Amino acid sequence: MTNVVVLMGNVVQDAESKTFEKGSVIKFRLAVNNGNDKRHPTTFVDVEKWGDSGPKLAPYLVKGKKIAVTGELLQDSWEQDGVKRSKLFVKARDLDFASSGEVRNETAPETTTNEEVKEDDVPF
Repeated sequence: MTNVVVLMGNVVQDAESKTFEKGSVIKFRLAVNNGNDKRHPTTFVDVEKWGDSGPKLAPYLVKGKKIAVTGELLQDSWEQDGVKRSKLFVKARDLDFASSGEVRNETAPETTTNEEVKEDDVPF
């Protein structure tokens, strides 16, 4: 990775998970508080996490959950209605649940599904 970023913030809405033939991805938006910066008090960052862990992580990445993300800052560009557009996003390498401003690894909470999630299945 060449452009490494570390962000801590709150998940804005529940993560979306998609599974493909060759893997899966979860996508969510992170609200990062910029402290006393009155011009830009909060930055919203789109995050993608690729890999087979996506479907297992998605139930825990819910609105309001505080997490730290380490990953690569990338730019996506496309054309829509003849207008060139682009946006920055983070391709996450690591996700850590955070509490009281401190980053720490956490065992996933109990699920309400019939599928049992083992500690070894959760990659953080």
